[in-house]
Amino acid sequence: MNEKLRHIEDPGQWRETLKRFPQADTYHCVAYHQANTRPGDRPVLLHYAHARGEVALPLVLQPIPKSTYWDARTVYGYGGPLAIGQPCPDRGFQQVLAAFMQEFRAVSIFARLHPFLPAQETLLAGLGEIRNKGEVVYLDLQAREAEIRGQFQARNRSQINHYRKLSRVVHRTDAEAPALFKEIYDETMARVGARREYFFPLEYYRQLLAARDFRADFLFAETRDTGEAIGAAILLRKHPYAHYHLSGTREAGLALSPSRLLIDHMWRLAKKEGQHLLNLGGGLGGRKDGLYQFKSHFSQLRKPFRVWQYIALPEVYGELTQGMDPHTDYFPLYRRP
Repeated sequence: MNEKLRHIEDPGQWRETLKRFPQADTYHCVAYHQANTRPGDRPVLLHYAHARGEVALPLVLQPIPKSTYWDARTVYGYGGPLAIGQPCPDRGFQQVLAAFMQEFRAVSIFARLHPFLPAQETLLAGLGEIRNKGEVVYLDLQAREAEIRGQFQARNRSQINHYRKLSRVVHRTDAEAPALFKEIYDETMARVGARREYFFPLEYYRQLLAARDFRADFLFAETRDTGEAIGAAILLRKHPYAHYHLSGTREAGLALSPSRLLIDHMWRLAKKEGQHLLNLGGGLGGRKDGLYQFKSHFSQLRKPFRVWQYIALPEVYGELTQGMDPHTDYFPLYRRP
């Protein structure tokens, strides 16, 4: 292995290395990776140093079923490489990454890139394929409060004011908060027919709440008359970013639209705590669906959302996908459900 590429799995070394990258987000942290791995997975931080700068790429290595090979992915959210200093000379990072994939018998990488780190595309250009998957909606929290509220659709502002009279948002850090969130979120996912990958075990939420590398705020919308939790959301924060991570609404609370109140609370909290932006995300699979339209009620600001797909061992990839329909956007194809 090239001596300039470090392969870091120790949590302490991961944290120390990440401190060198001021633009690192929640999705680059070791604690978030630990929460997002399955049995057999290996979270790893690849750290590359060259004469004029450094690159860090967090990945999750995972075994490919019924084979002796591995592949790699970024965690759920917005990851991809980080860089400081000057650009890599002679595509040095790409060369050592390709060597790493060969040595670890890793067939491919699928990465959800960070919408607010455009330098990622320059770093990865020419290695695999970068694909546009839609847009994310975001709020500029460095603007004045009146300007932020001015981005809201007028009807949205009126509804928030109305629903605030009937319900309130509470911030919970107690041991019962993860289980309550999971209950509300799972009810929502079942109601909309979400795929299995959108459900998370209770331990996932417990790890988010306990994390110290970043902040996970568990927020609940409660009715003012009964105190019942009718909606919930998780806000992820690591300066300068805040992300609307997951949310859910009970069937009984749909008429009160708690998600509107939760998002209105989120941007205020994130702004107060010094975050520069709140990323609401986009639609399911990057589509301009109902979810995307709902988020659009809060802001006119957009950033492109892109993914990176890299096949490091093309012959092996061909063997693993033999007989499968290649006319699909799913990547890697051999993992298609």
